[in-house]
Amino acid sequence: MKLWPRVRLPKTFKPTHDTAGLPGFPAIDVFAAVNTLVMPPEGGRIVYKHYIPWDPVKRVGGWTCYLQGDSGATYFLTHFANCRRDGRVLRFMSIGRVGYVPDHAWQPHIHEGKHEGIYSP
Repeated sequence: MKLWPRVRLPKTFKPTHDTAGLPGFPAIDVFAAVNTLVMPPEGGRIVYKHYIPWDPVKRVGGWTCYLQGDSGATYFLTHFANCRRDGRVLRFMSIGRVGYVPDHAWQPHIHEGKHEGIYSP
């Protein structure tokens, strides 16, 4: 049985940049190898999942989801190769895998933006 590498997204962090086009979601990038399993920052509910076509100029793309955490915070998570469907997730469950960036425009990572409160996309 193969064990896949994992990365846990942090529940608290010092933001390094904003989430472009989504004010109120200060963010960090969590770097990991392509196909690394991604563990959520906390338990909660994935409320919206969609695919953004890759745009290396705007530096956006990949599977994206919003996680409403049990703490009341909402997380914007993107650059997945795939991610879990809407529904309940626990802290120890994988919510997806890190995706690759076309043309190696930048290193593979998950962009994690956090909004203090409920956000409805």
